Amino acid sequence: MNTLAIIVARGNSKRLPKKNLKKIGKYPLVYWACKAAKKSRINDVVVSTEDKEIAKVAEKAGVKKLFWRPKKLTRDYTKDLDIIFHALKNAEKKLKKKYDIVCYMQPTTPFLRSKDINKCLDKLINQKLSCVFTARLVKEHPRLMWKFEKNKLKSVLQGRIKQSEQFFQKLQKNYIPDGGIWCMRVNAIIKQKSQYAYPISAVEVKKQYSIDIDHFEDLFLARNYLKKFKIKLN
Repeated sequence: MNTLAIIVARGNSKRLPKKNLKKIGKYPLVYWACKAAKKSRINDVVVSTEDKEIAKVAEKAGVKKLFWRPKKLTRDYTKDLDIIFHALKNAEKKLKKKYDIVCYMQPTTPFLRSKDINKCLDKLINQKLSCVFTARLVKEHPRLMWKFEKNKLKSVLQGRIKQSEQFFQKLQKNYIPDGGIWCMRVNAIIKQKSQYAYPISAVEVKKQYSIDIDHFEDLFLARNYLKKFKIKLN
């Protein structure tokens, strides 16, 4: 099977400006992602960006720029699937091959390891799934969450919270995508028009390797994790 990794890294991020170029240790976020992808069993790796500086960093990590992402795909709330299909189409044209599996990667989860990428690929192929993503255990359980409705609070999940449900240890485990990678069968996401194509599963990743950087506080935490857990570049 031909596999393609698409590292998505726009330059005009809002909440944390130039986010994908922020450094963790000696390396920018996009450099970490490129190295993890290159060390994995993915056949080809491309970067989808509109930013020249990001393209230069990716090239230093061994990922050459094959195409530019158009401005319309760098706006806030651009659909992931539109970015994926644009990159897939251009990669197939430039590299002259068809891909069976596409892996969507975000540099904002810098500690994604190549072995976890390979676990996603193995699970996708061996269990005949359509999508497998990296995920972390949710600490704040939805059963204990509330929402405002007309100035009153209502439980996010239906029904009153039982006494036995007030103990986190007794609640069913829940997982959330950590933003690292989604490995998907191309024909499935085309047919279902979703990156969360069914049948679907996940690979659980430990907290220190699944941090997702959206704000300065996340960046601060990642830098501390780097030292505390002695995390090394792939």
